[in-house]
Amino acid sequence: MDEVIREILRGNGFHSAYYSESGKDSYLLHHFSPGLVFYLPFAGLFPDRVGYAIGCYTYTVLGLFGWGFLLYKESVKKESPSHGAVFWILWIALLNQLYIYRLGTSYHFEVLVLPFSALFFYFYLSIRDKNKTKSIYLWSGLFISLALFLSVKEDVGVYIGLFAAVSWFGEWFSGRKIPFYKNIRFNSLPFGILILSISYFLFAFWIYPHWVLGNSTISWSDELSREYVGNYKKVEGIEKTVRIFLEIAVSGGLGILSVVPEGIAWGLIYLTHAISSRPWHHEIYSYYSYTLLPFVLFSGVVWLRNKKEIPYWGFFLIVGLIFYKNSLDGNYPLHFQKESIQTEIQLQQKQTERTVQTELLESKKSIPNNGVVYSQYNLSFYVSKEIPVRPIRLFESECFQEQIGTKSTSKQNLPHSCYVILSPDFTEPVFHPKEELLRLRAKLLEKKAELIYEGNLVEVWNYSFK
Repeated sequence: MDEVIREILRGNGFHSAYYSESGKDSYLLHHFSPGLVFYLPFAGLFPDRVGYAIGCYTYTVLGLFGWGFLLYKESVKKESPSHGAVFWILWIALLNQLYIYRLGTSYHFEVLVLPFSALFFYFYLSIRDKNKTKSIYLWSGLFISLALFLSVKEDVGVYIGLFAAVSWFGEWFSGRKIPFYKNIRFNSLPFGILILSISYFLFAFWIYPHWVLGNSTISWSDELSREYVGNYKKVEGIEKTVRIFLEIAVSGGLGILSVVPEGIAWGLIYLTHAISSRPWHHEIYSYYSYTLLPFVLFSGVVWLRNKKEIPYWGFFLIVGLIFYKNSLDGNYPLHFQKESIQTEIQLQQKQTERTVQTELLESKKSIPNNGVVYSQYNLSFYVSKEIPVRPIRLFESECFQEQIGTKSTSKQNLPHSCYVILSPDFTEPVFHPKEELLRLRAKLLEKKAELIYEGNLVEVWNYSFK
């Protein structure tokens, strides 16, 4: 992902060599995420390739501050209890939110949903509270924050649309002693958000790939319906689905089950996970909580607005459930104690990792900034940030073909030197089998490529052509 952001800085748009078969397509065909531009300052300011990671943590913290501000804003209202049990439950839930922890430590750009959604719901609530205010400031803020929220990823439009649809339907039944059909209004705030979200979704999934880029090879229906090997599916059965649903409710303070229609909205969003055949999506691994978090957190804010206090035993019960649930997760909280190496194999693995890192740092000096590097995925991080990095699978097709020397004006054309970073003894067999790397090394020798760096584990080759 860092390389996609660096391609933007180099003036190549959202070009991605890693997320397309040809190595020449736009990342926006893989995921429509124009919000990646918000990582540009971090990629440009910080050394090496750590800027993207720093950006992820920065936006996580900004998101926590944003949602914390919303809770504080509600707590200081005159009609709300300043130190009520619900307020403190939500604060504890926010600061110990397991799904925020997963998202924030995943190094995925979707963490942008945290600050952008907090900004969106701030303006959303402000307009709802002022009953159709004509304030340009609030309406401008709402549309800008909605655009930011949508820019994170194409499917965010679906989740905002579900939220807006449920809120709009809720307005139908909000009037007492009035038939619901007399409450249907097409000038309501939720309906406007619904239309904008659907429009964005259609643009990202259909109009942009087919009309703007003229790309007929993308089939989202095929991607979404693709089957996976059976042994990857660890989520069969309704029992686990219900358990995950209850875990989400506990992580939000449990009271989020009591708010309508907001509770229904995040429940429907979870349903998209429940029916998914992809195990990482079904079980909300790692960063996949970005779909739910904004609406779970917003349901907590609505729960606080309802001004319904709970008894002290309820407070301790819910807080206890929050910490109990977190204690069951193997990756939470972080373990800061020094790692203990128990076996000779573990010691050897650690030593291998240190050797590879040292040699990669040394080998950087042998690669000029005007070259292009083809690397194993687990070695790419150490390549200088000024040098374009491409997956090693593209090396032969791009550097051993005679037509690569033809003239072209494309910015994505490669220079006349290709560099290859190999480590056959430090690879992941699933992605880069050792046999394939050894075959590539033999090919380089056959083509009389130059070995410009050789360490115990890492080697760098240069293949130049005219």
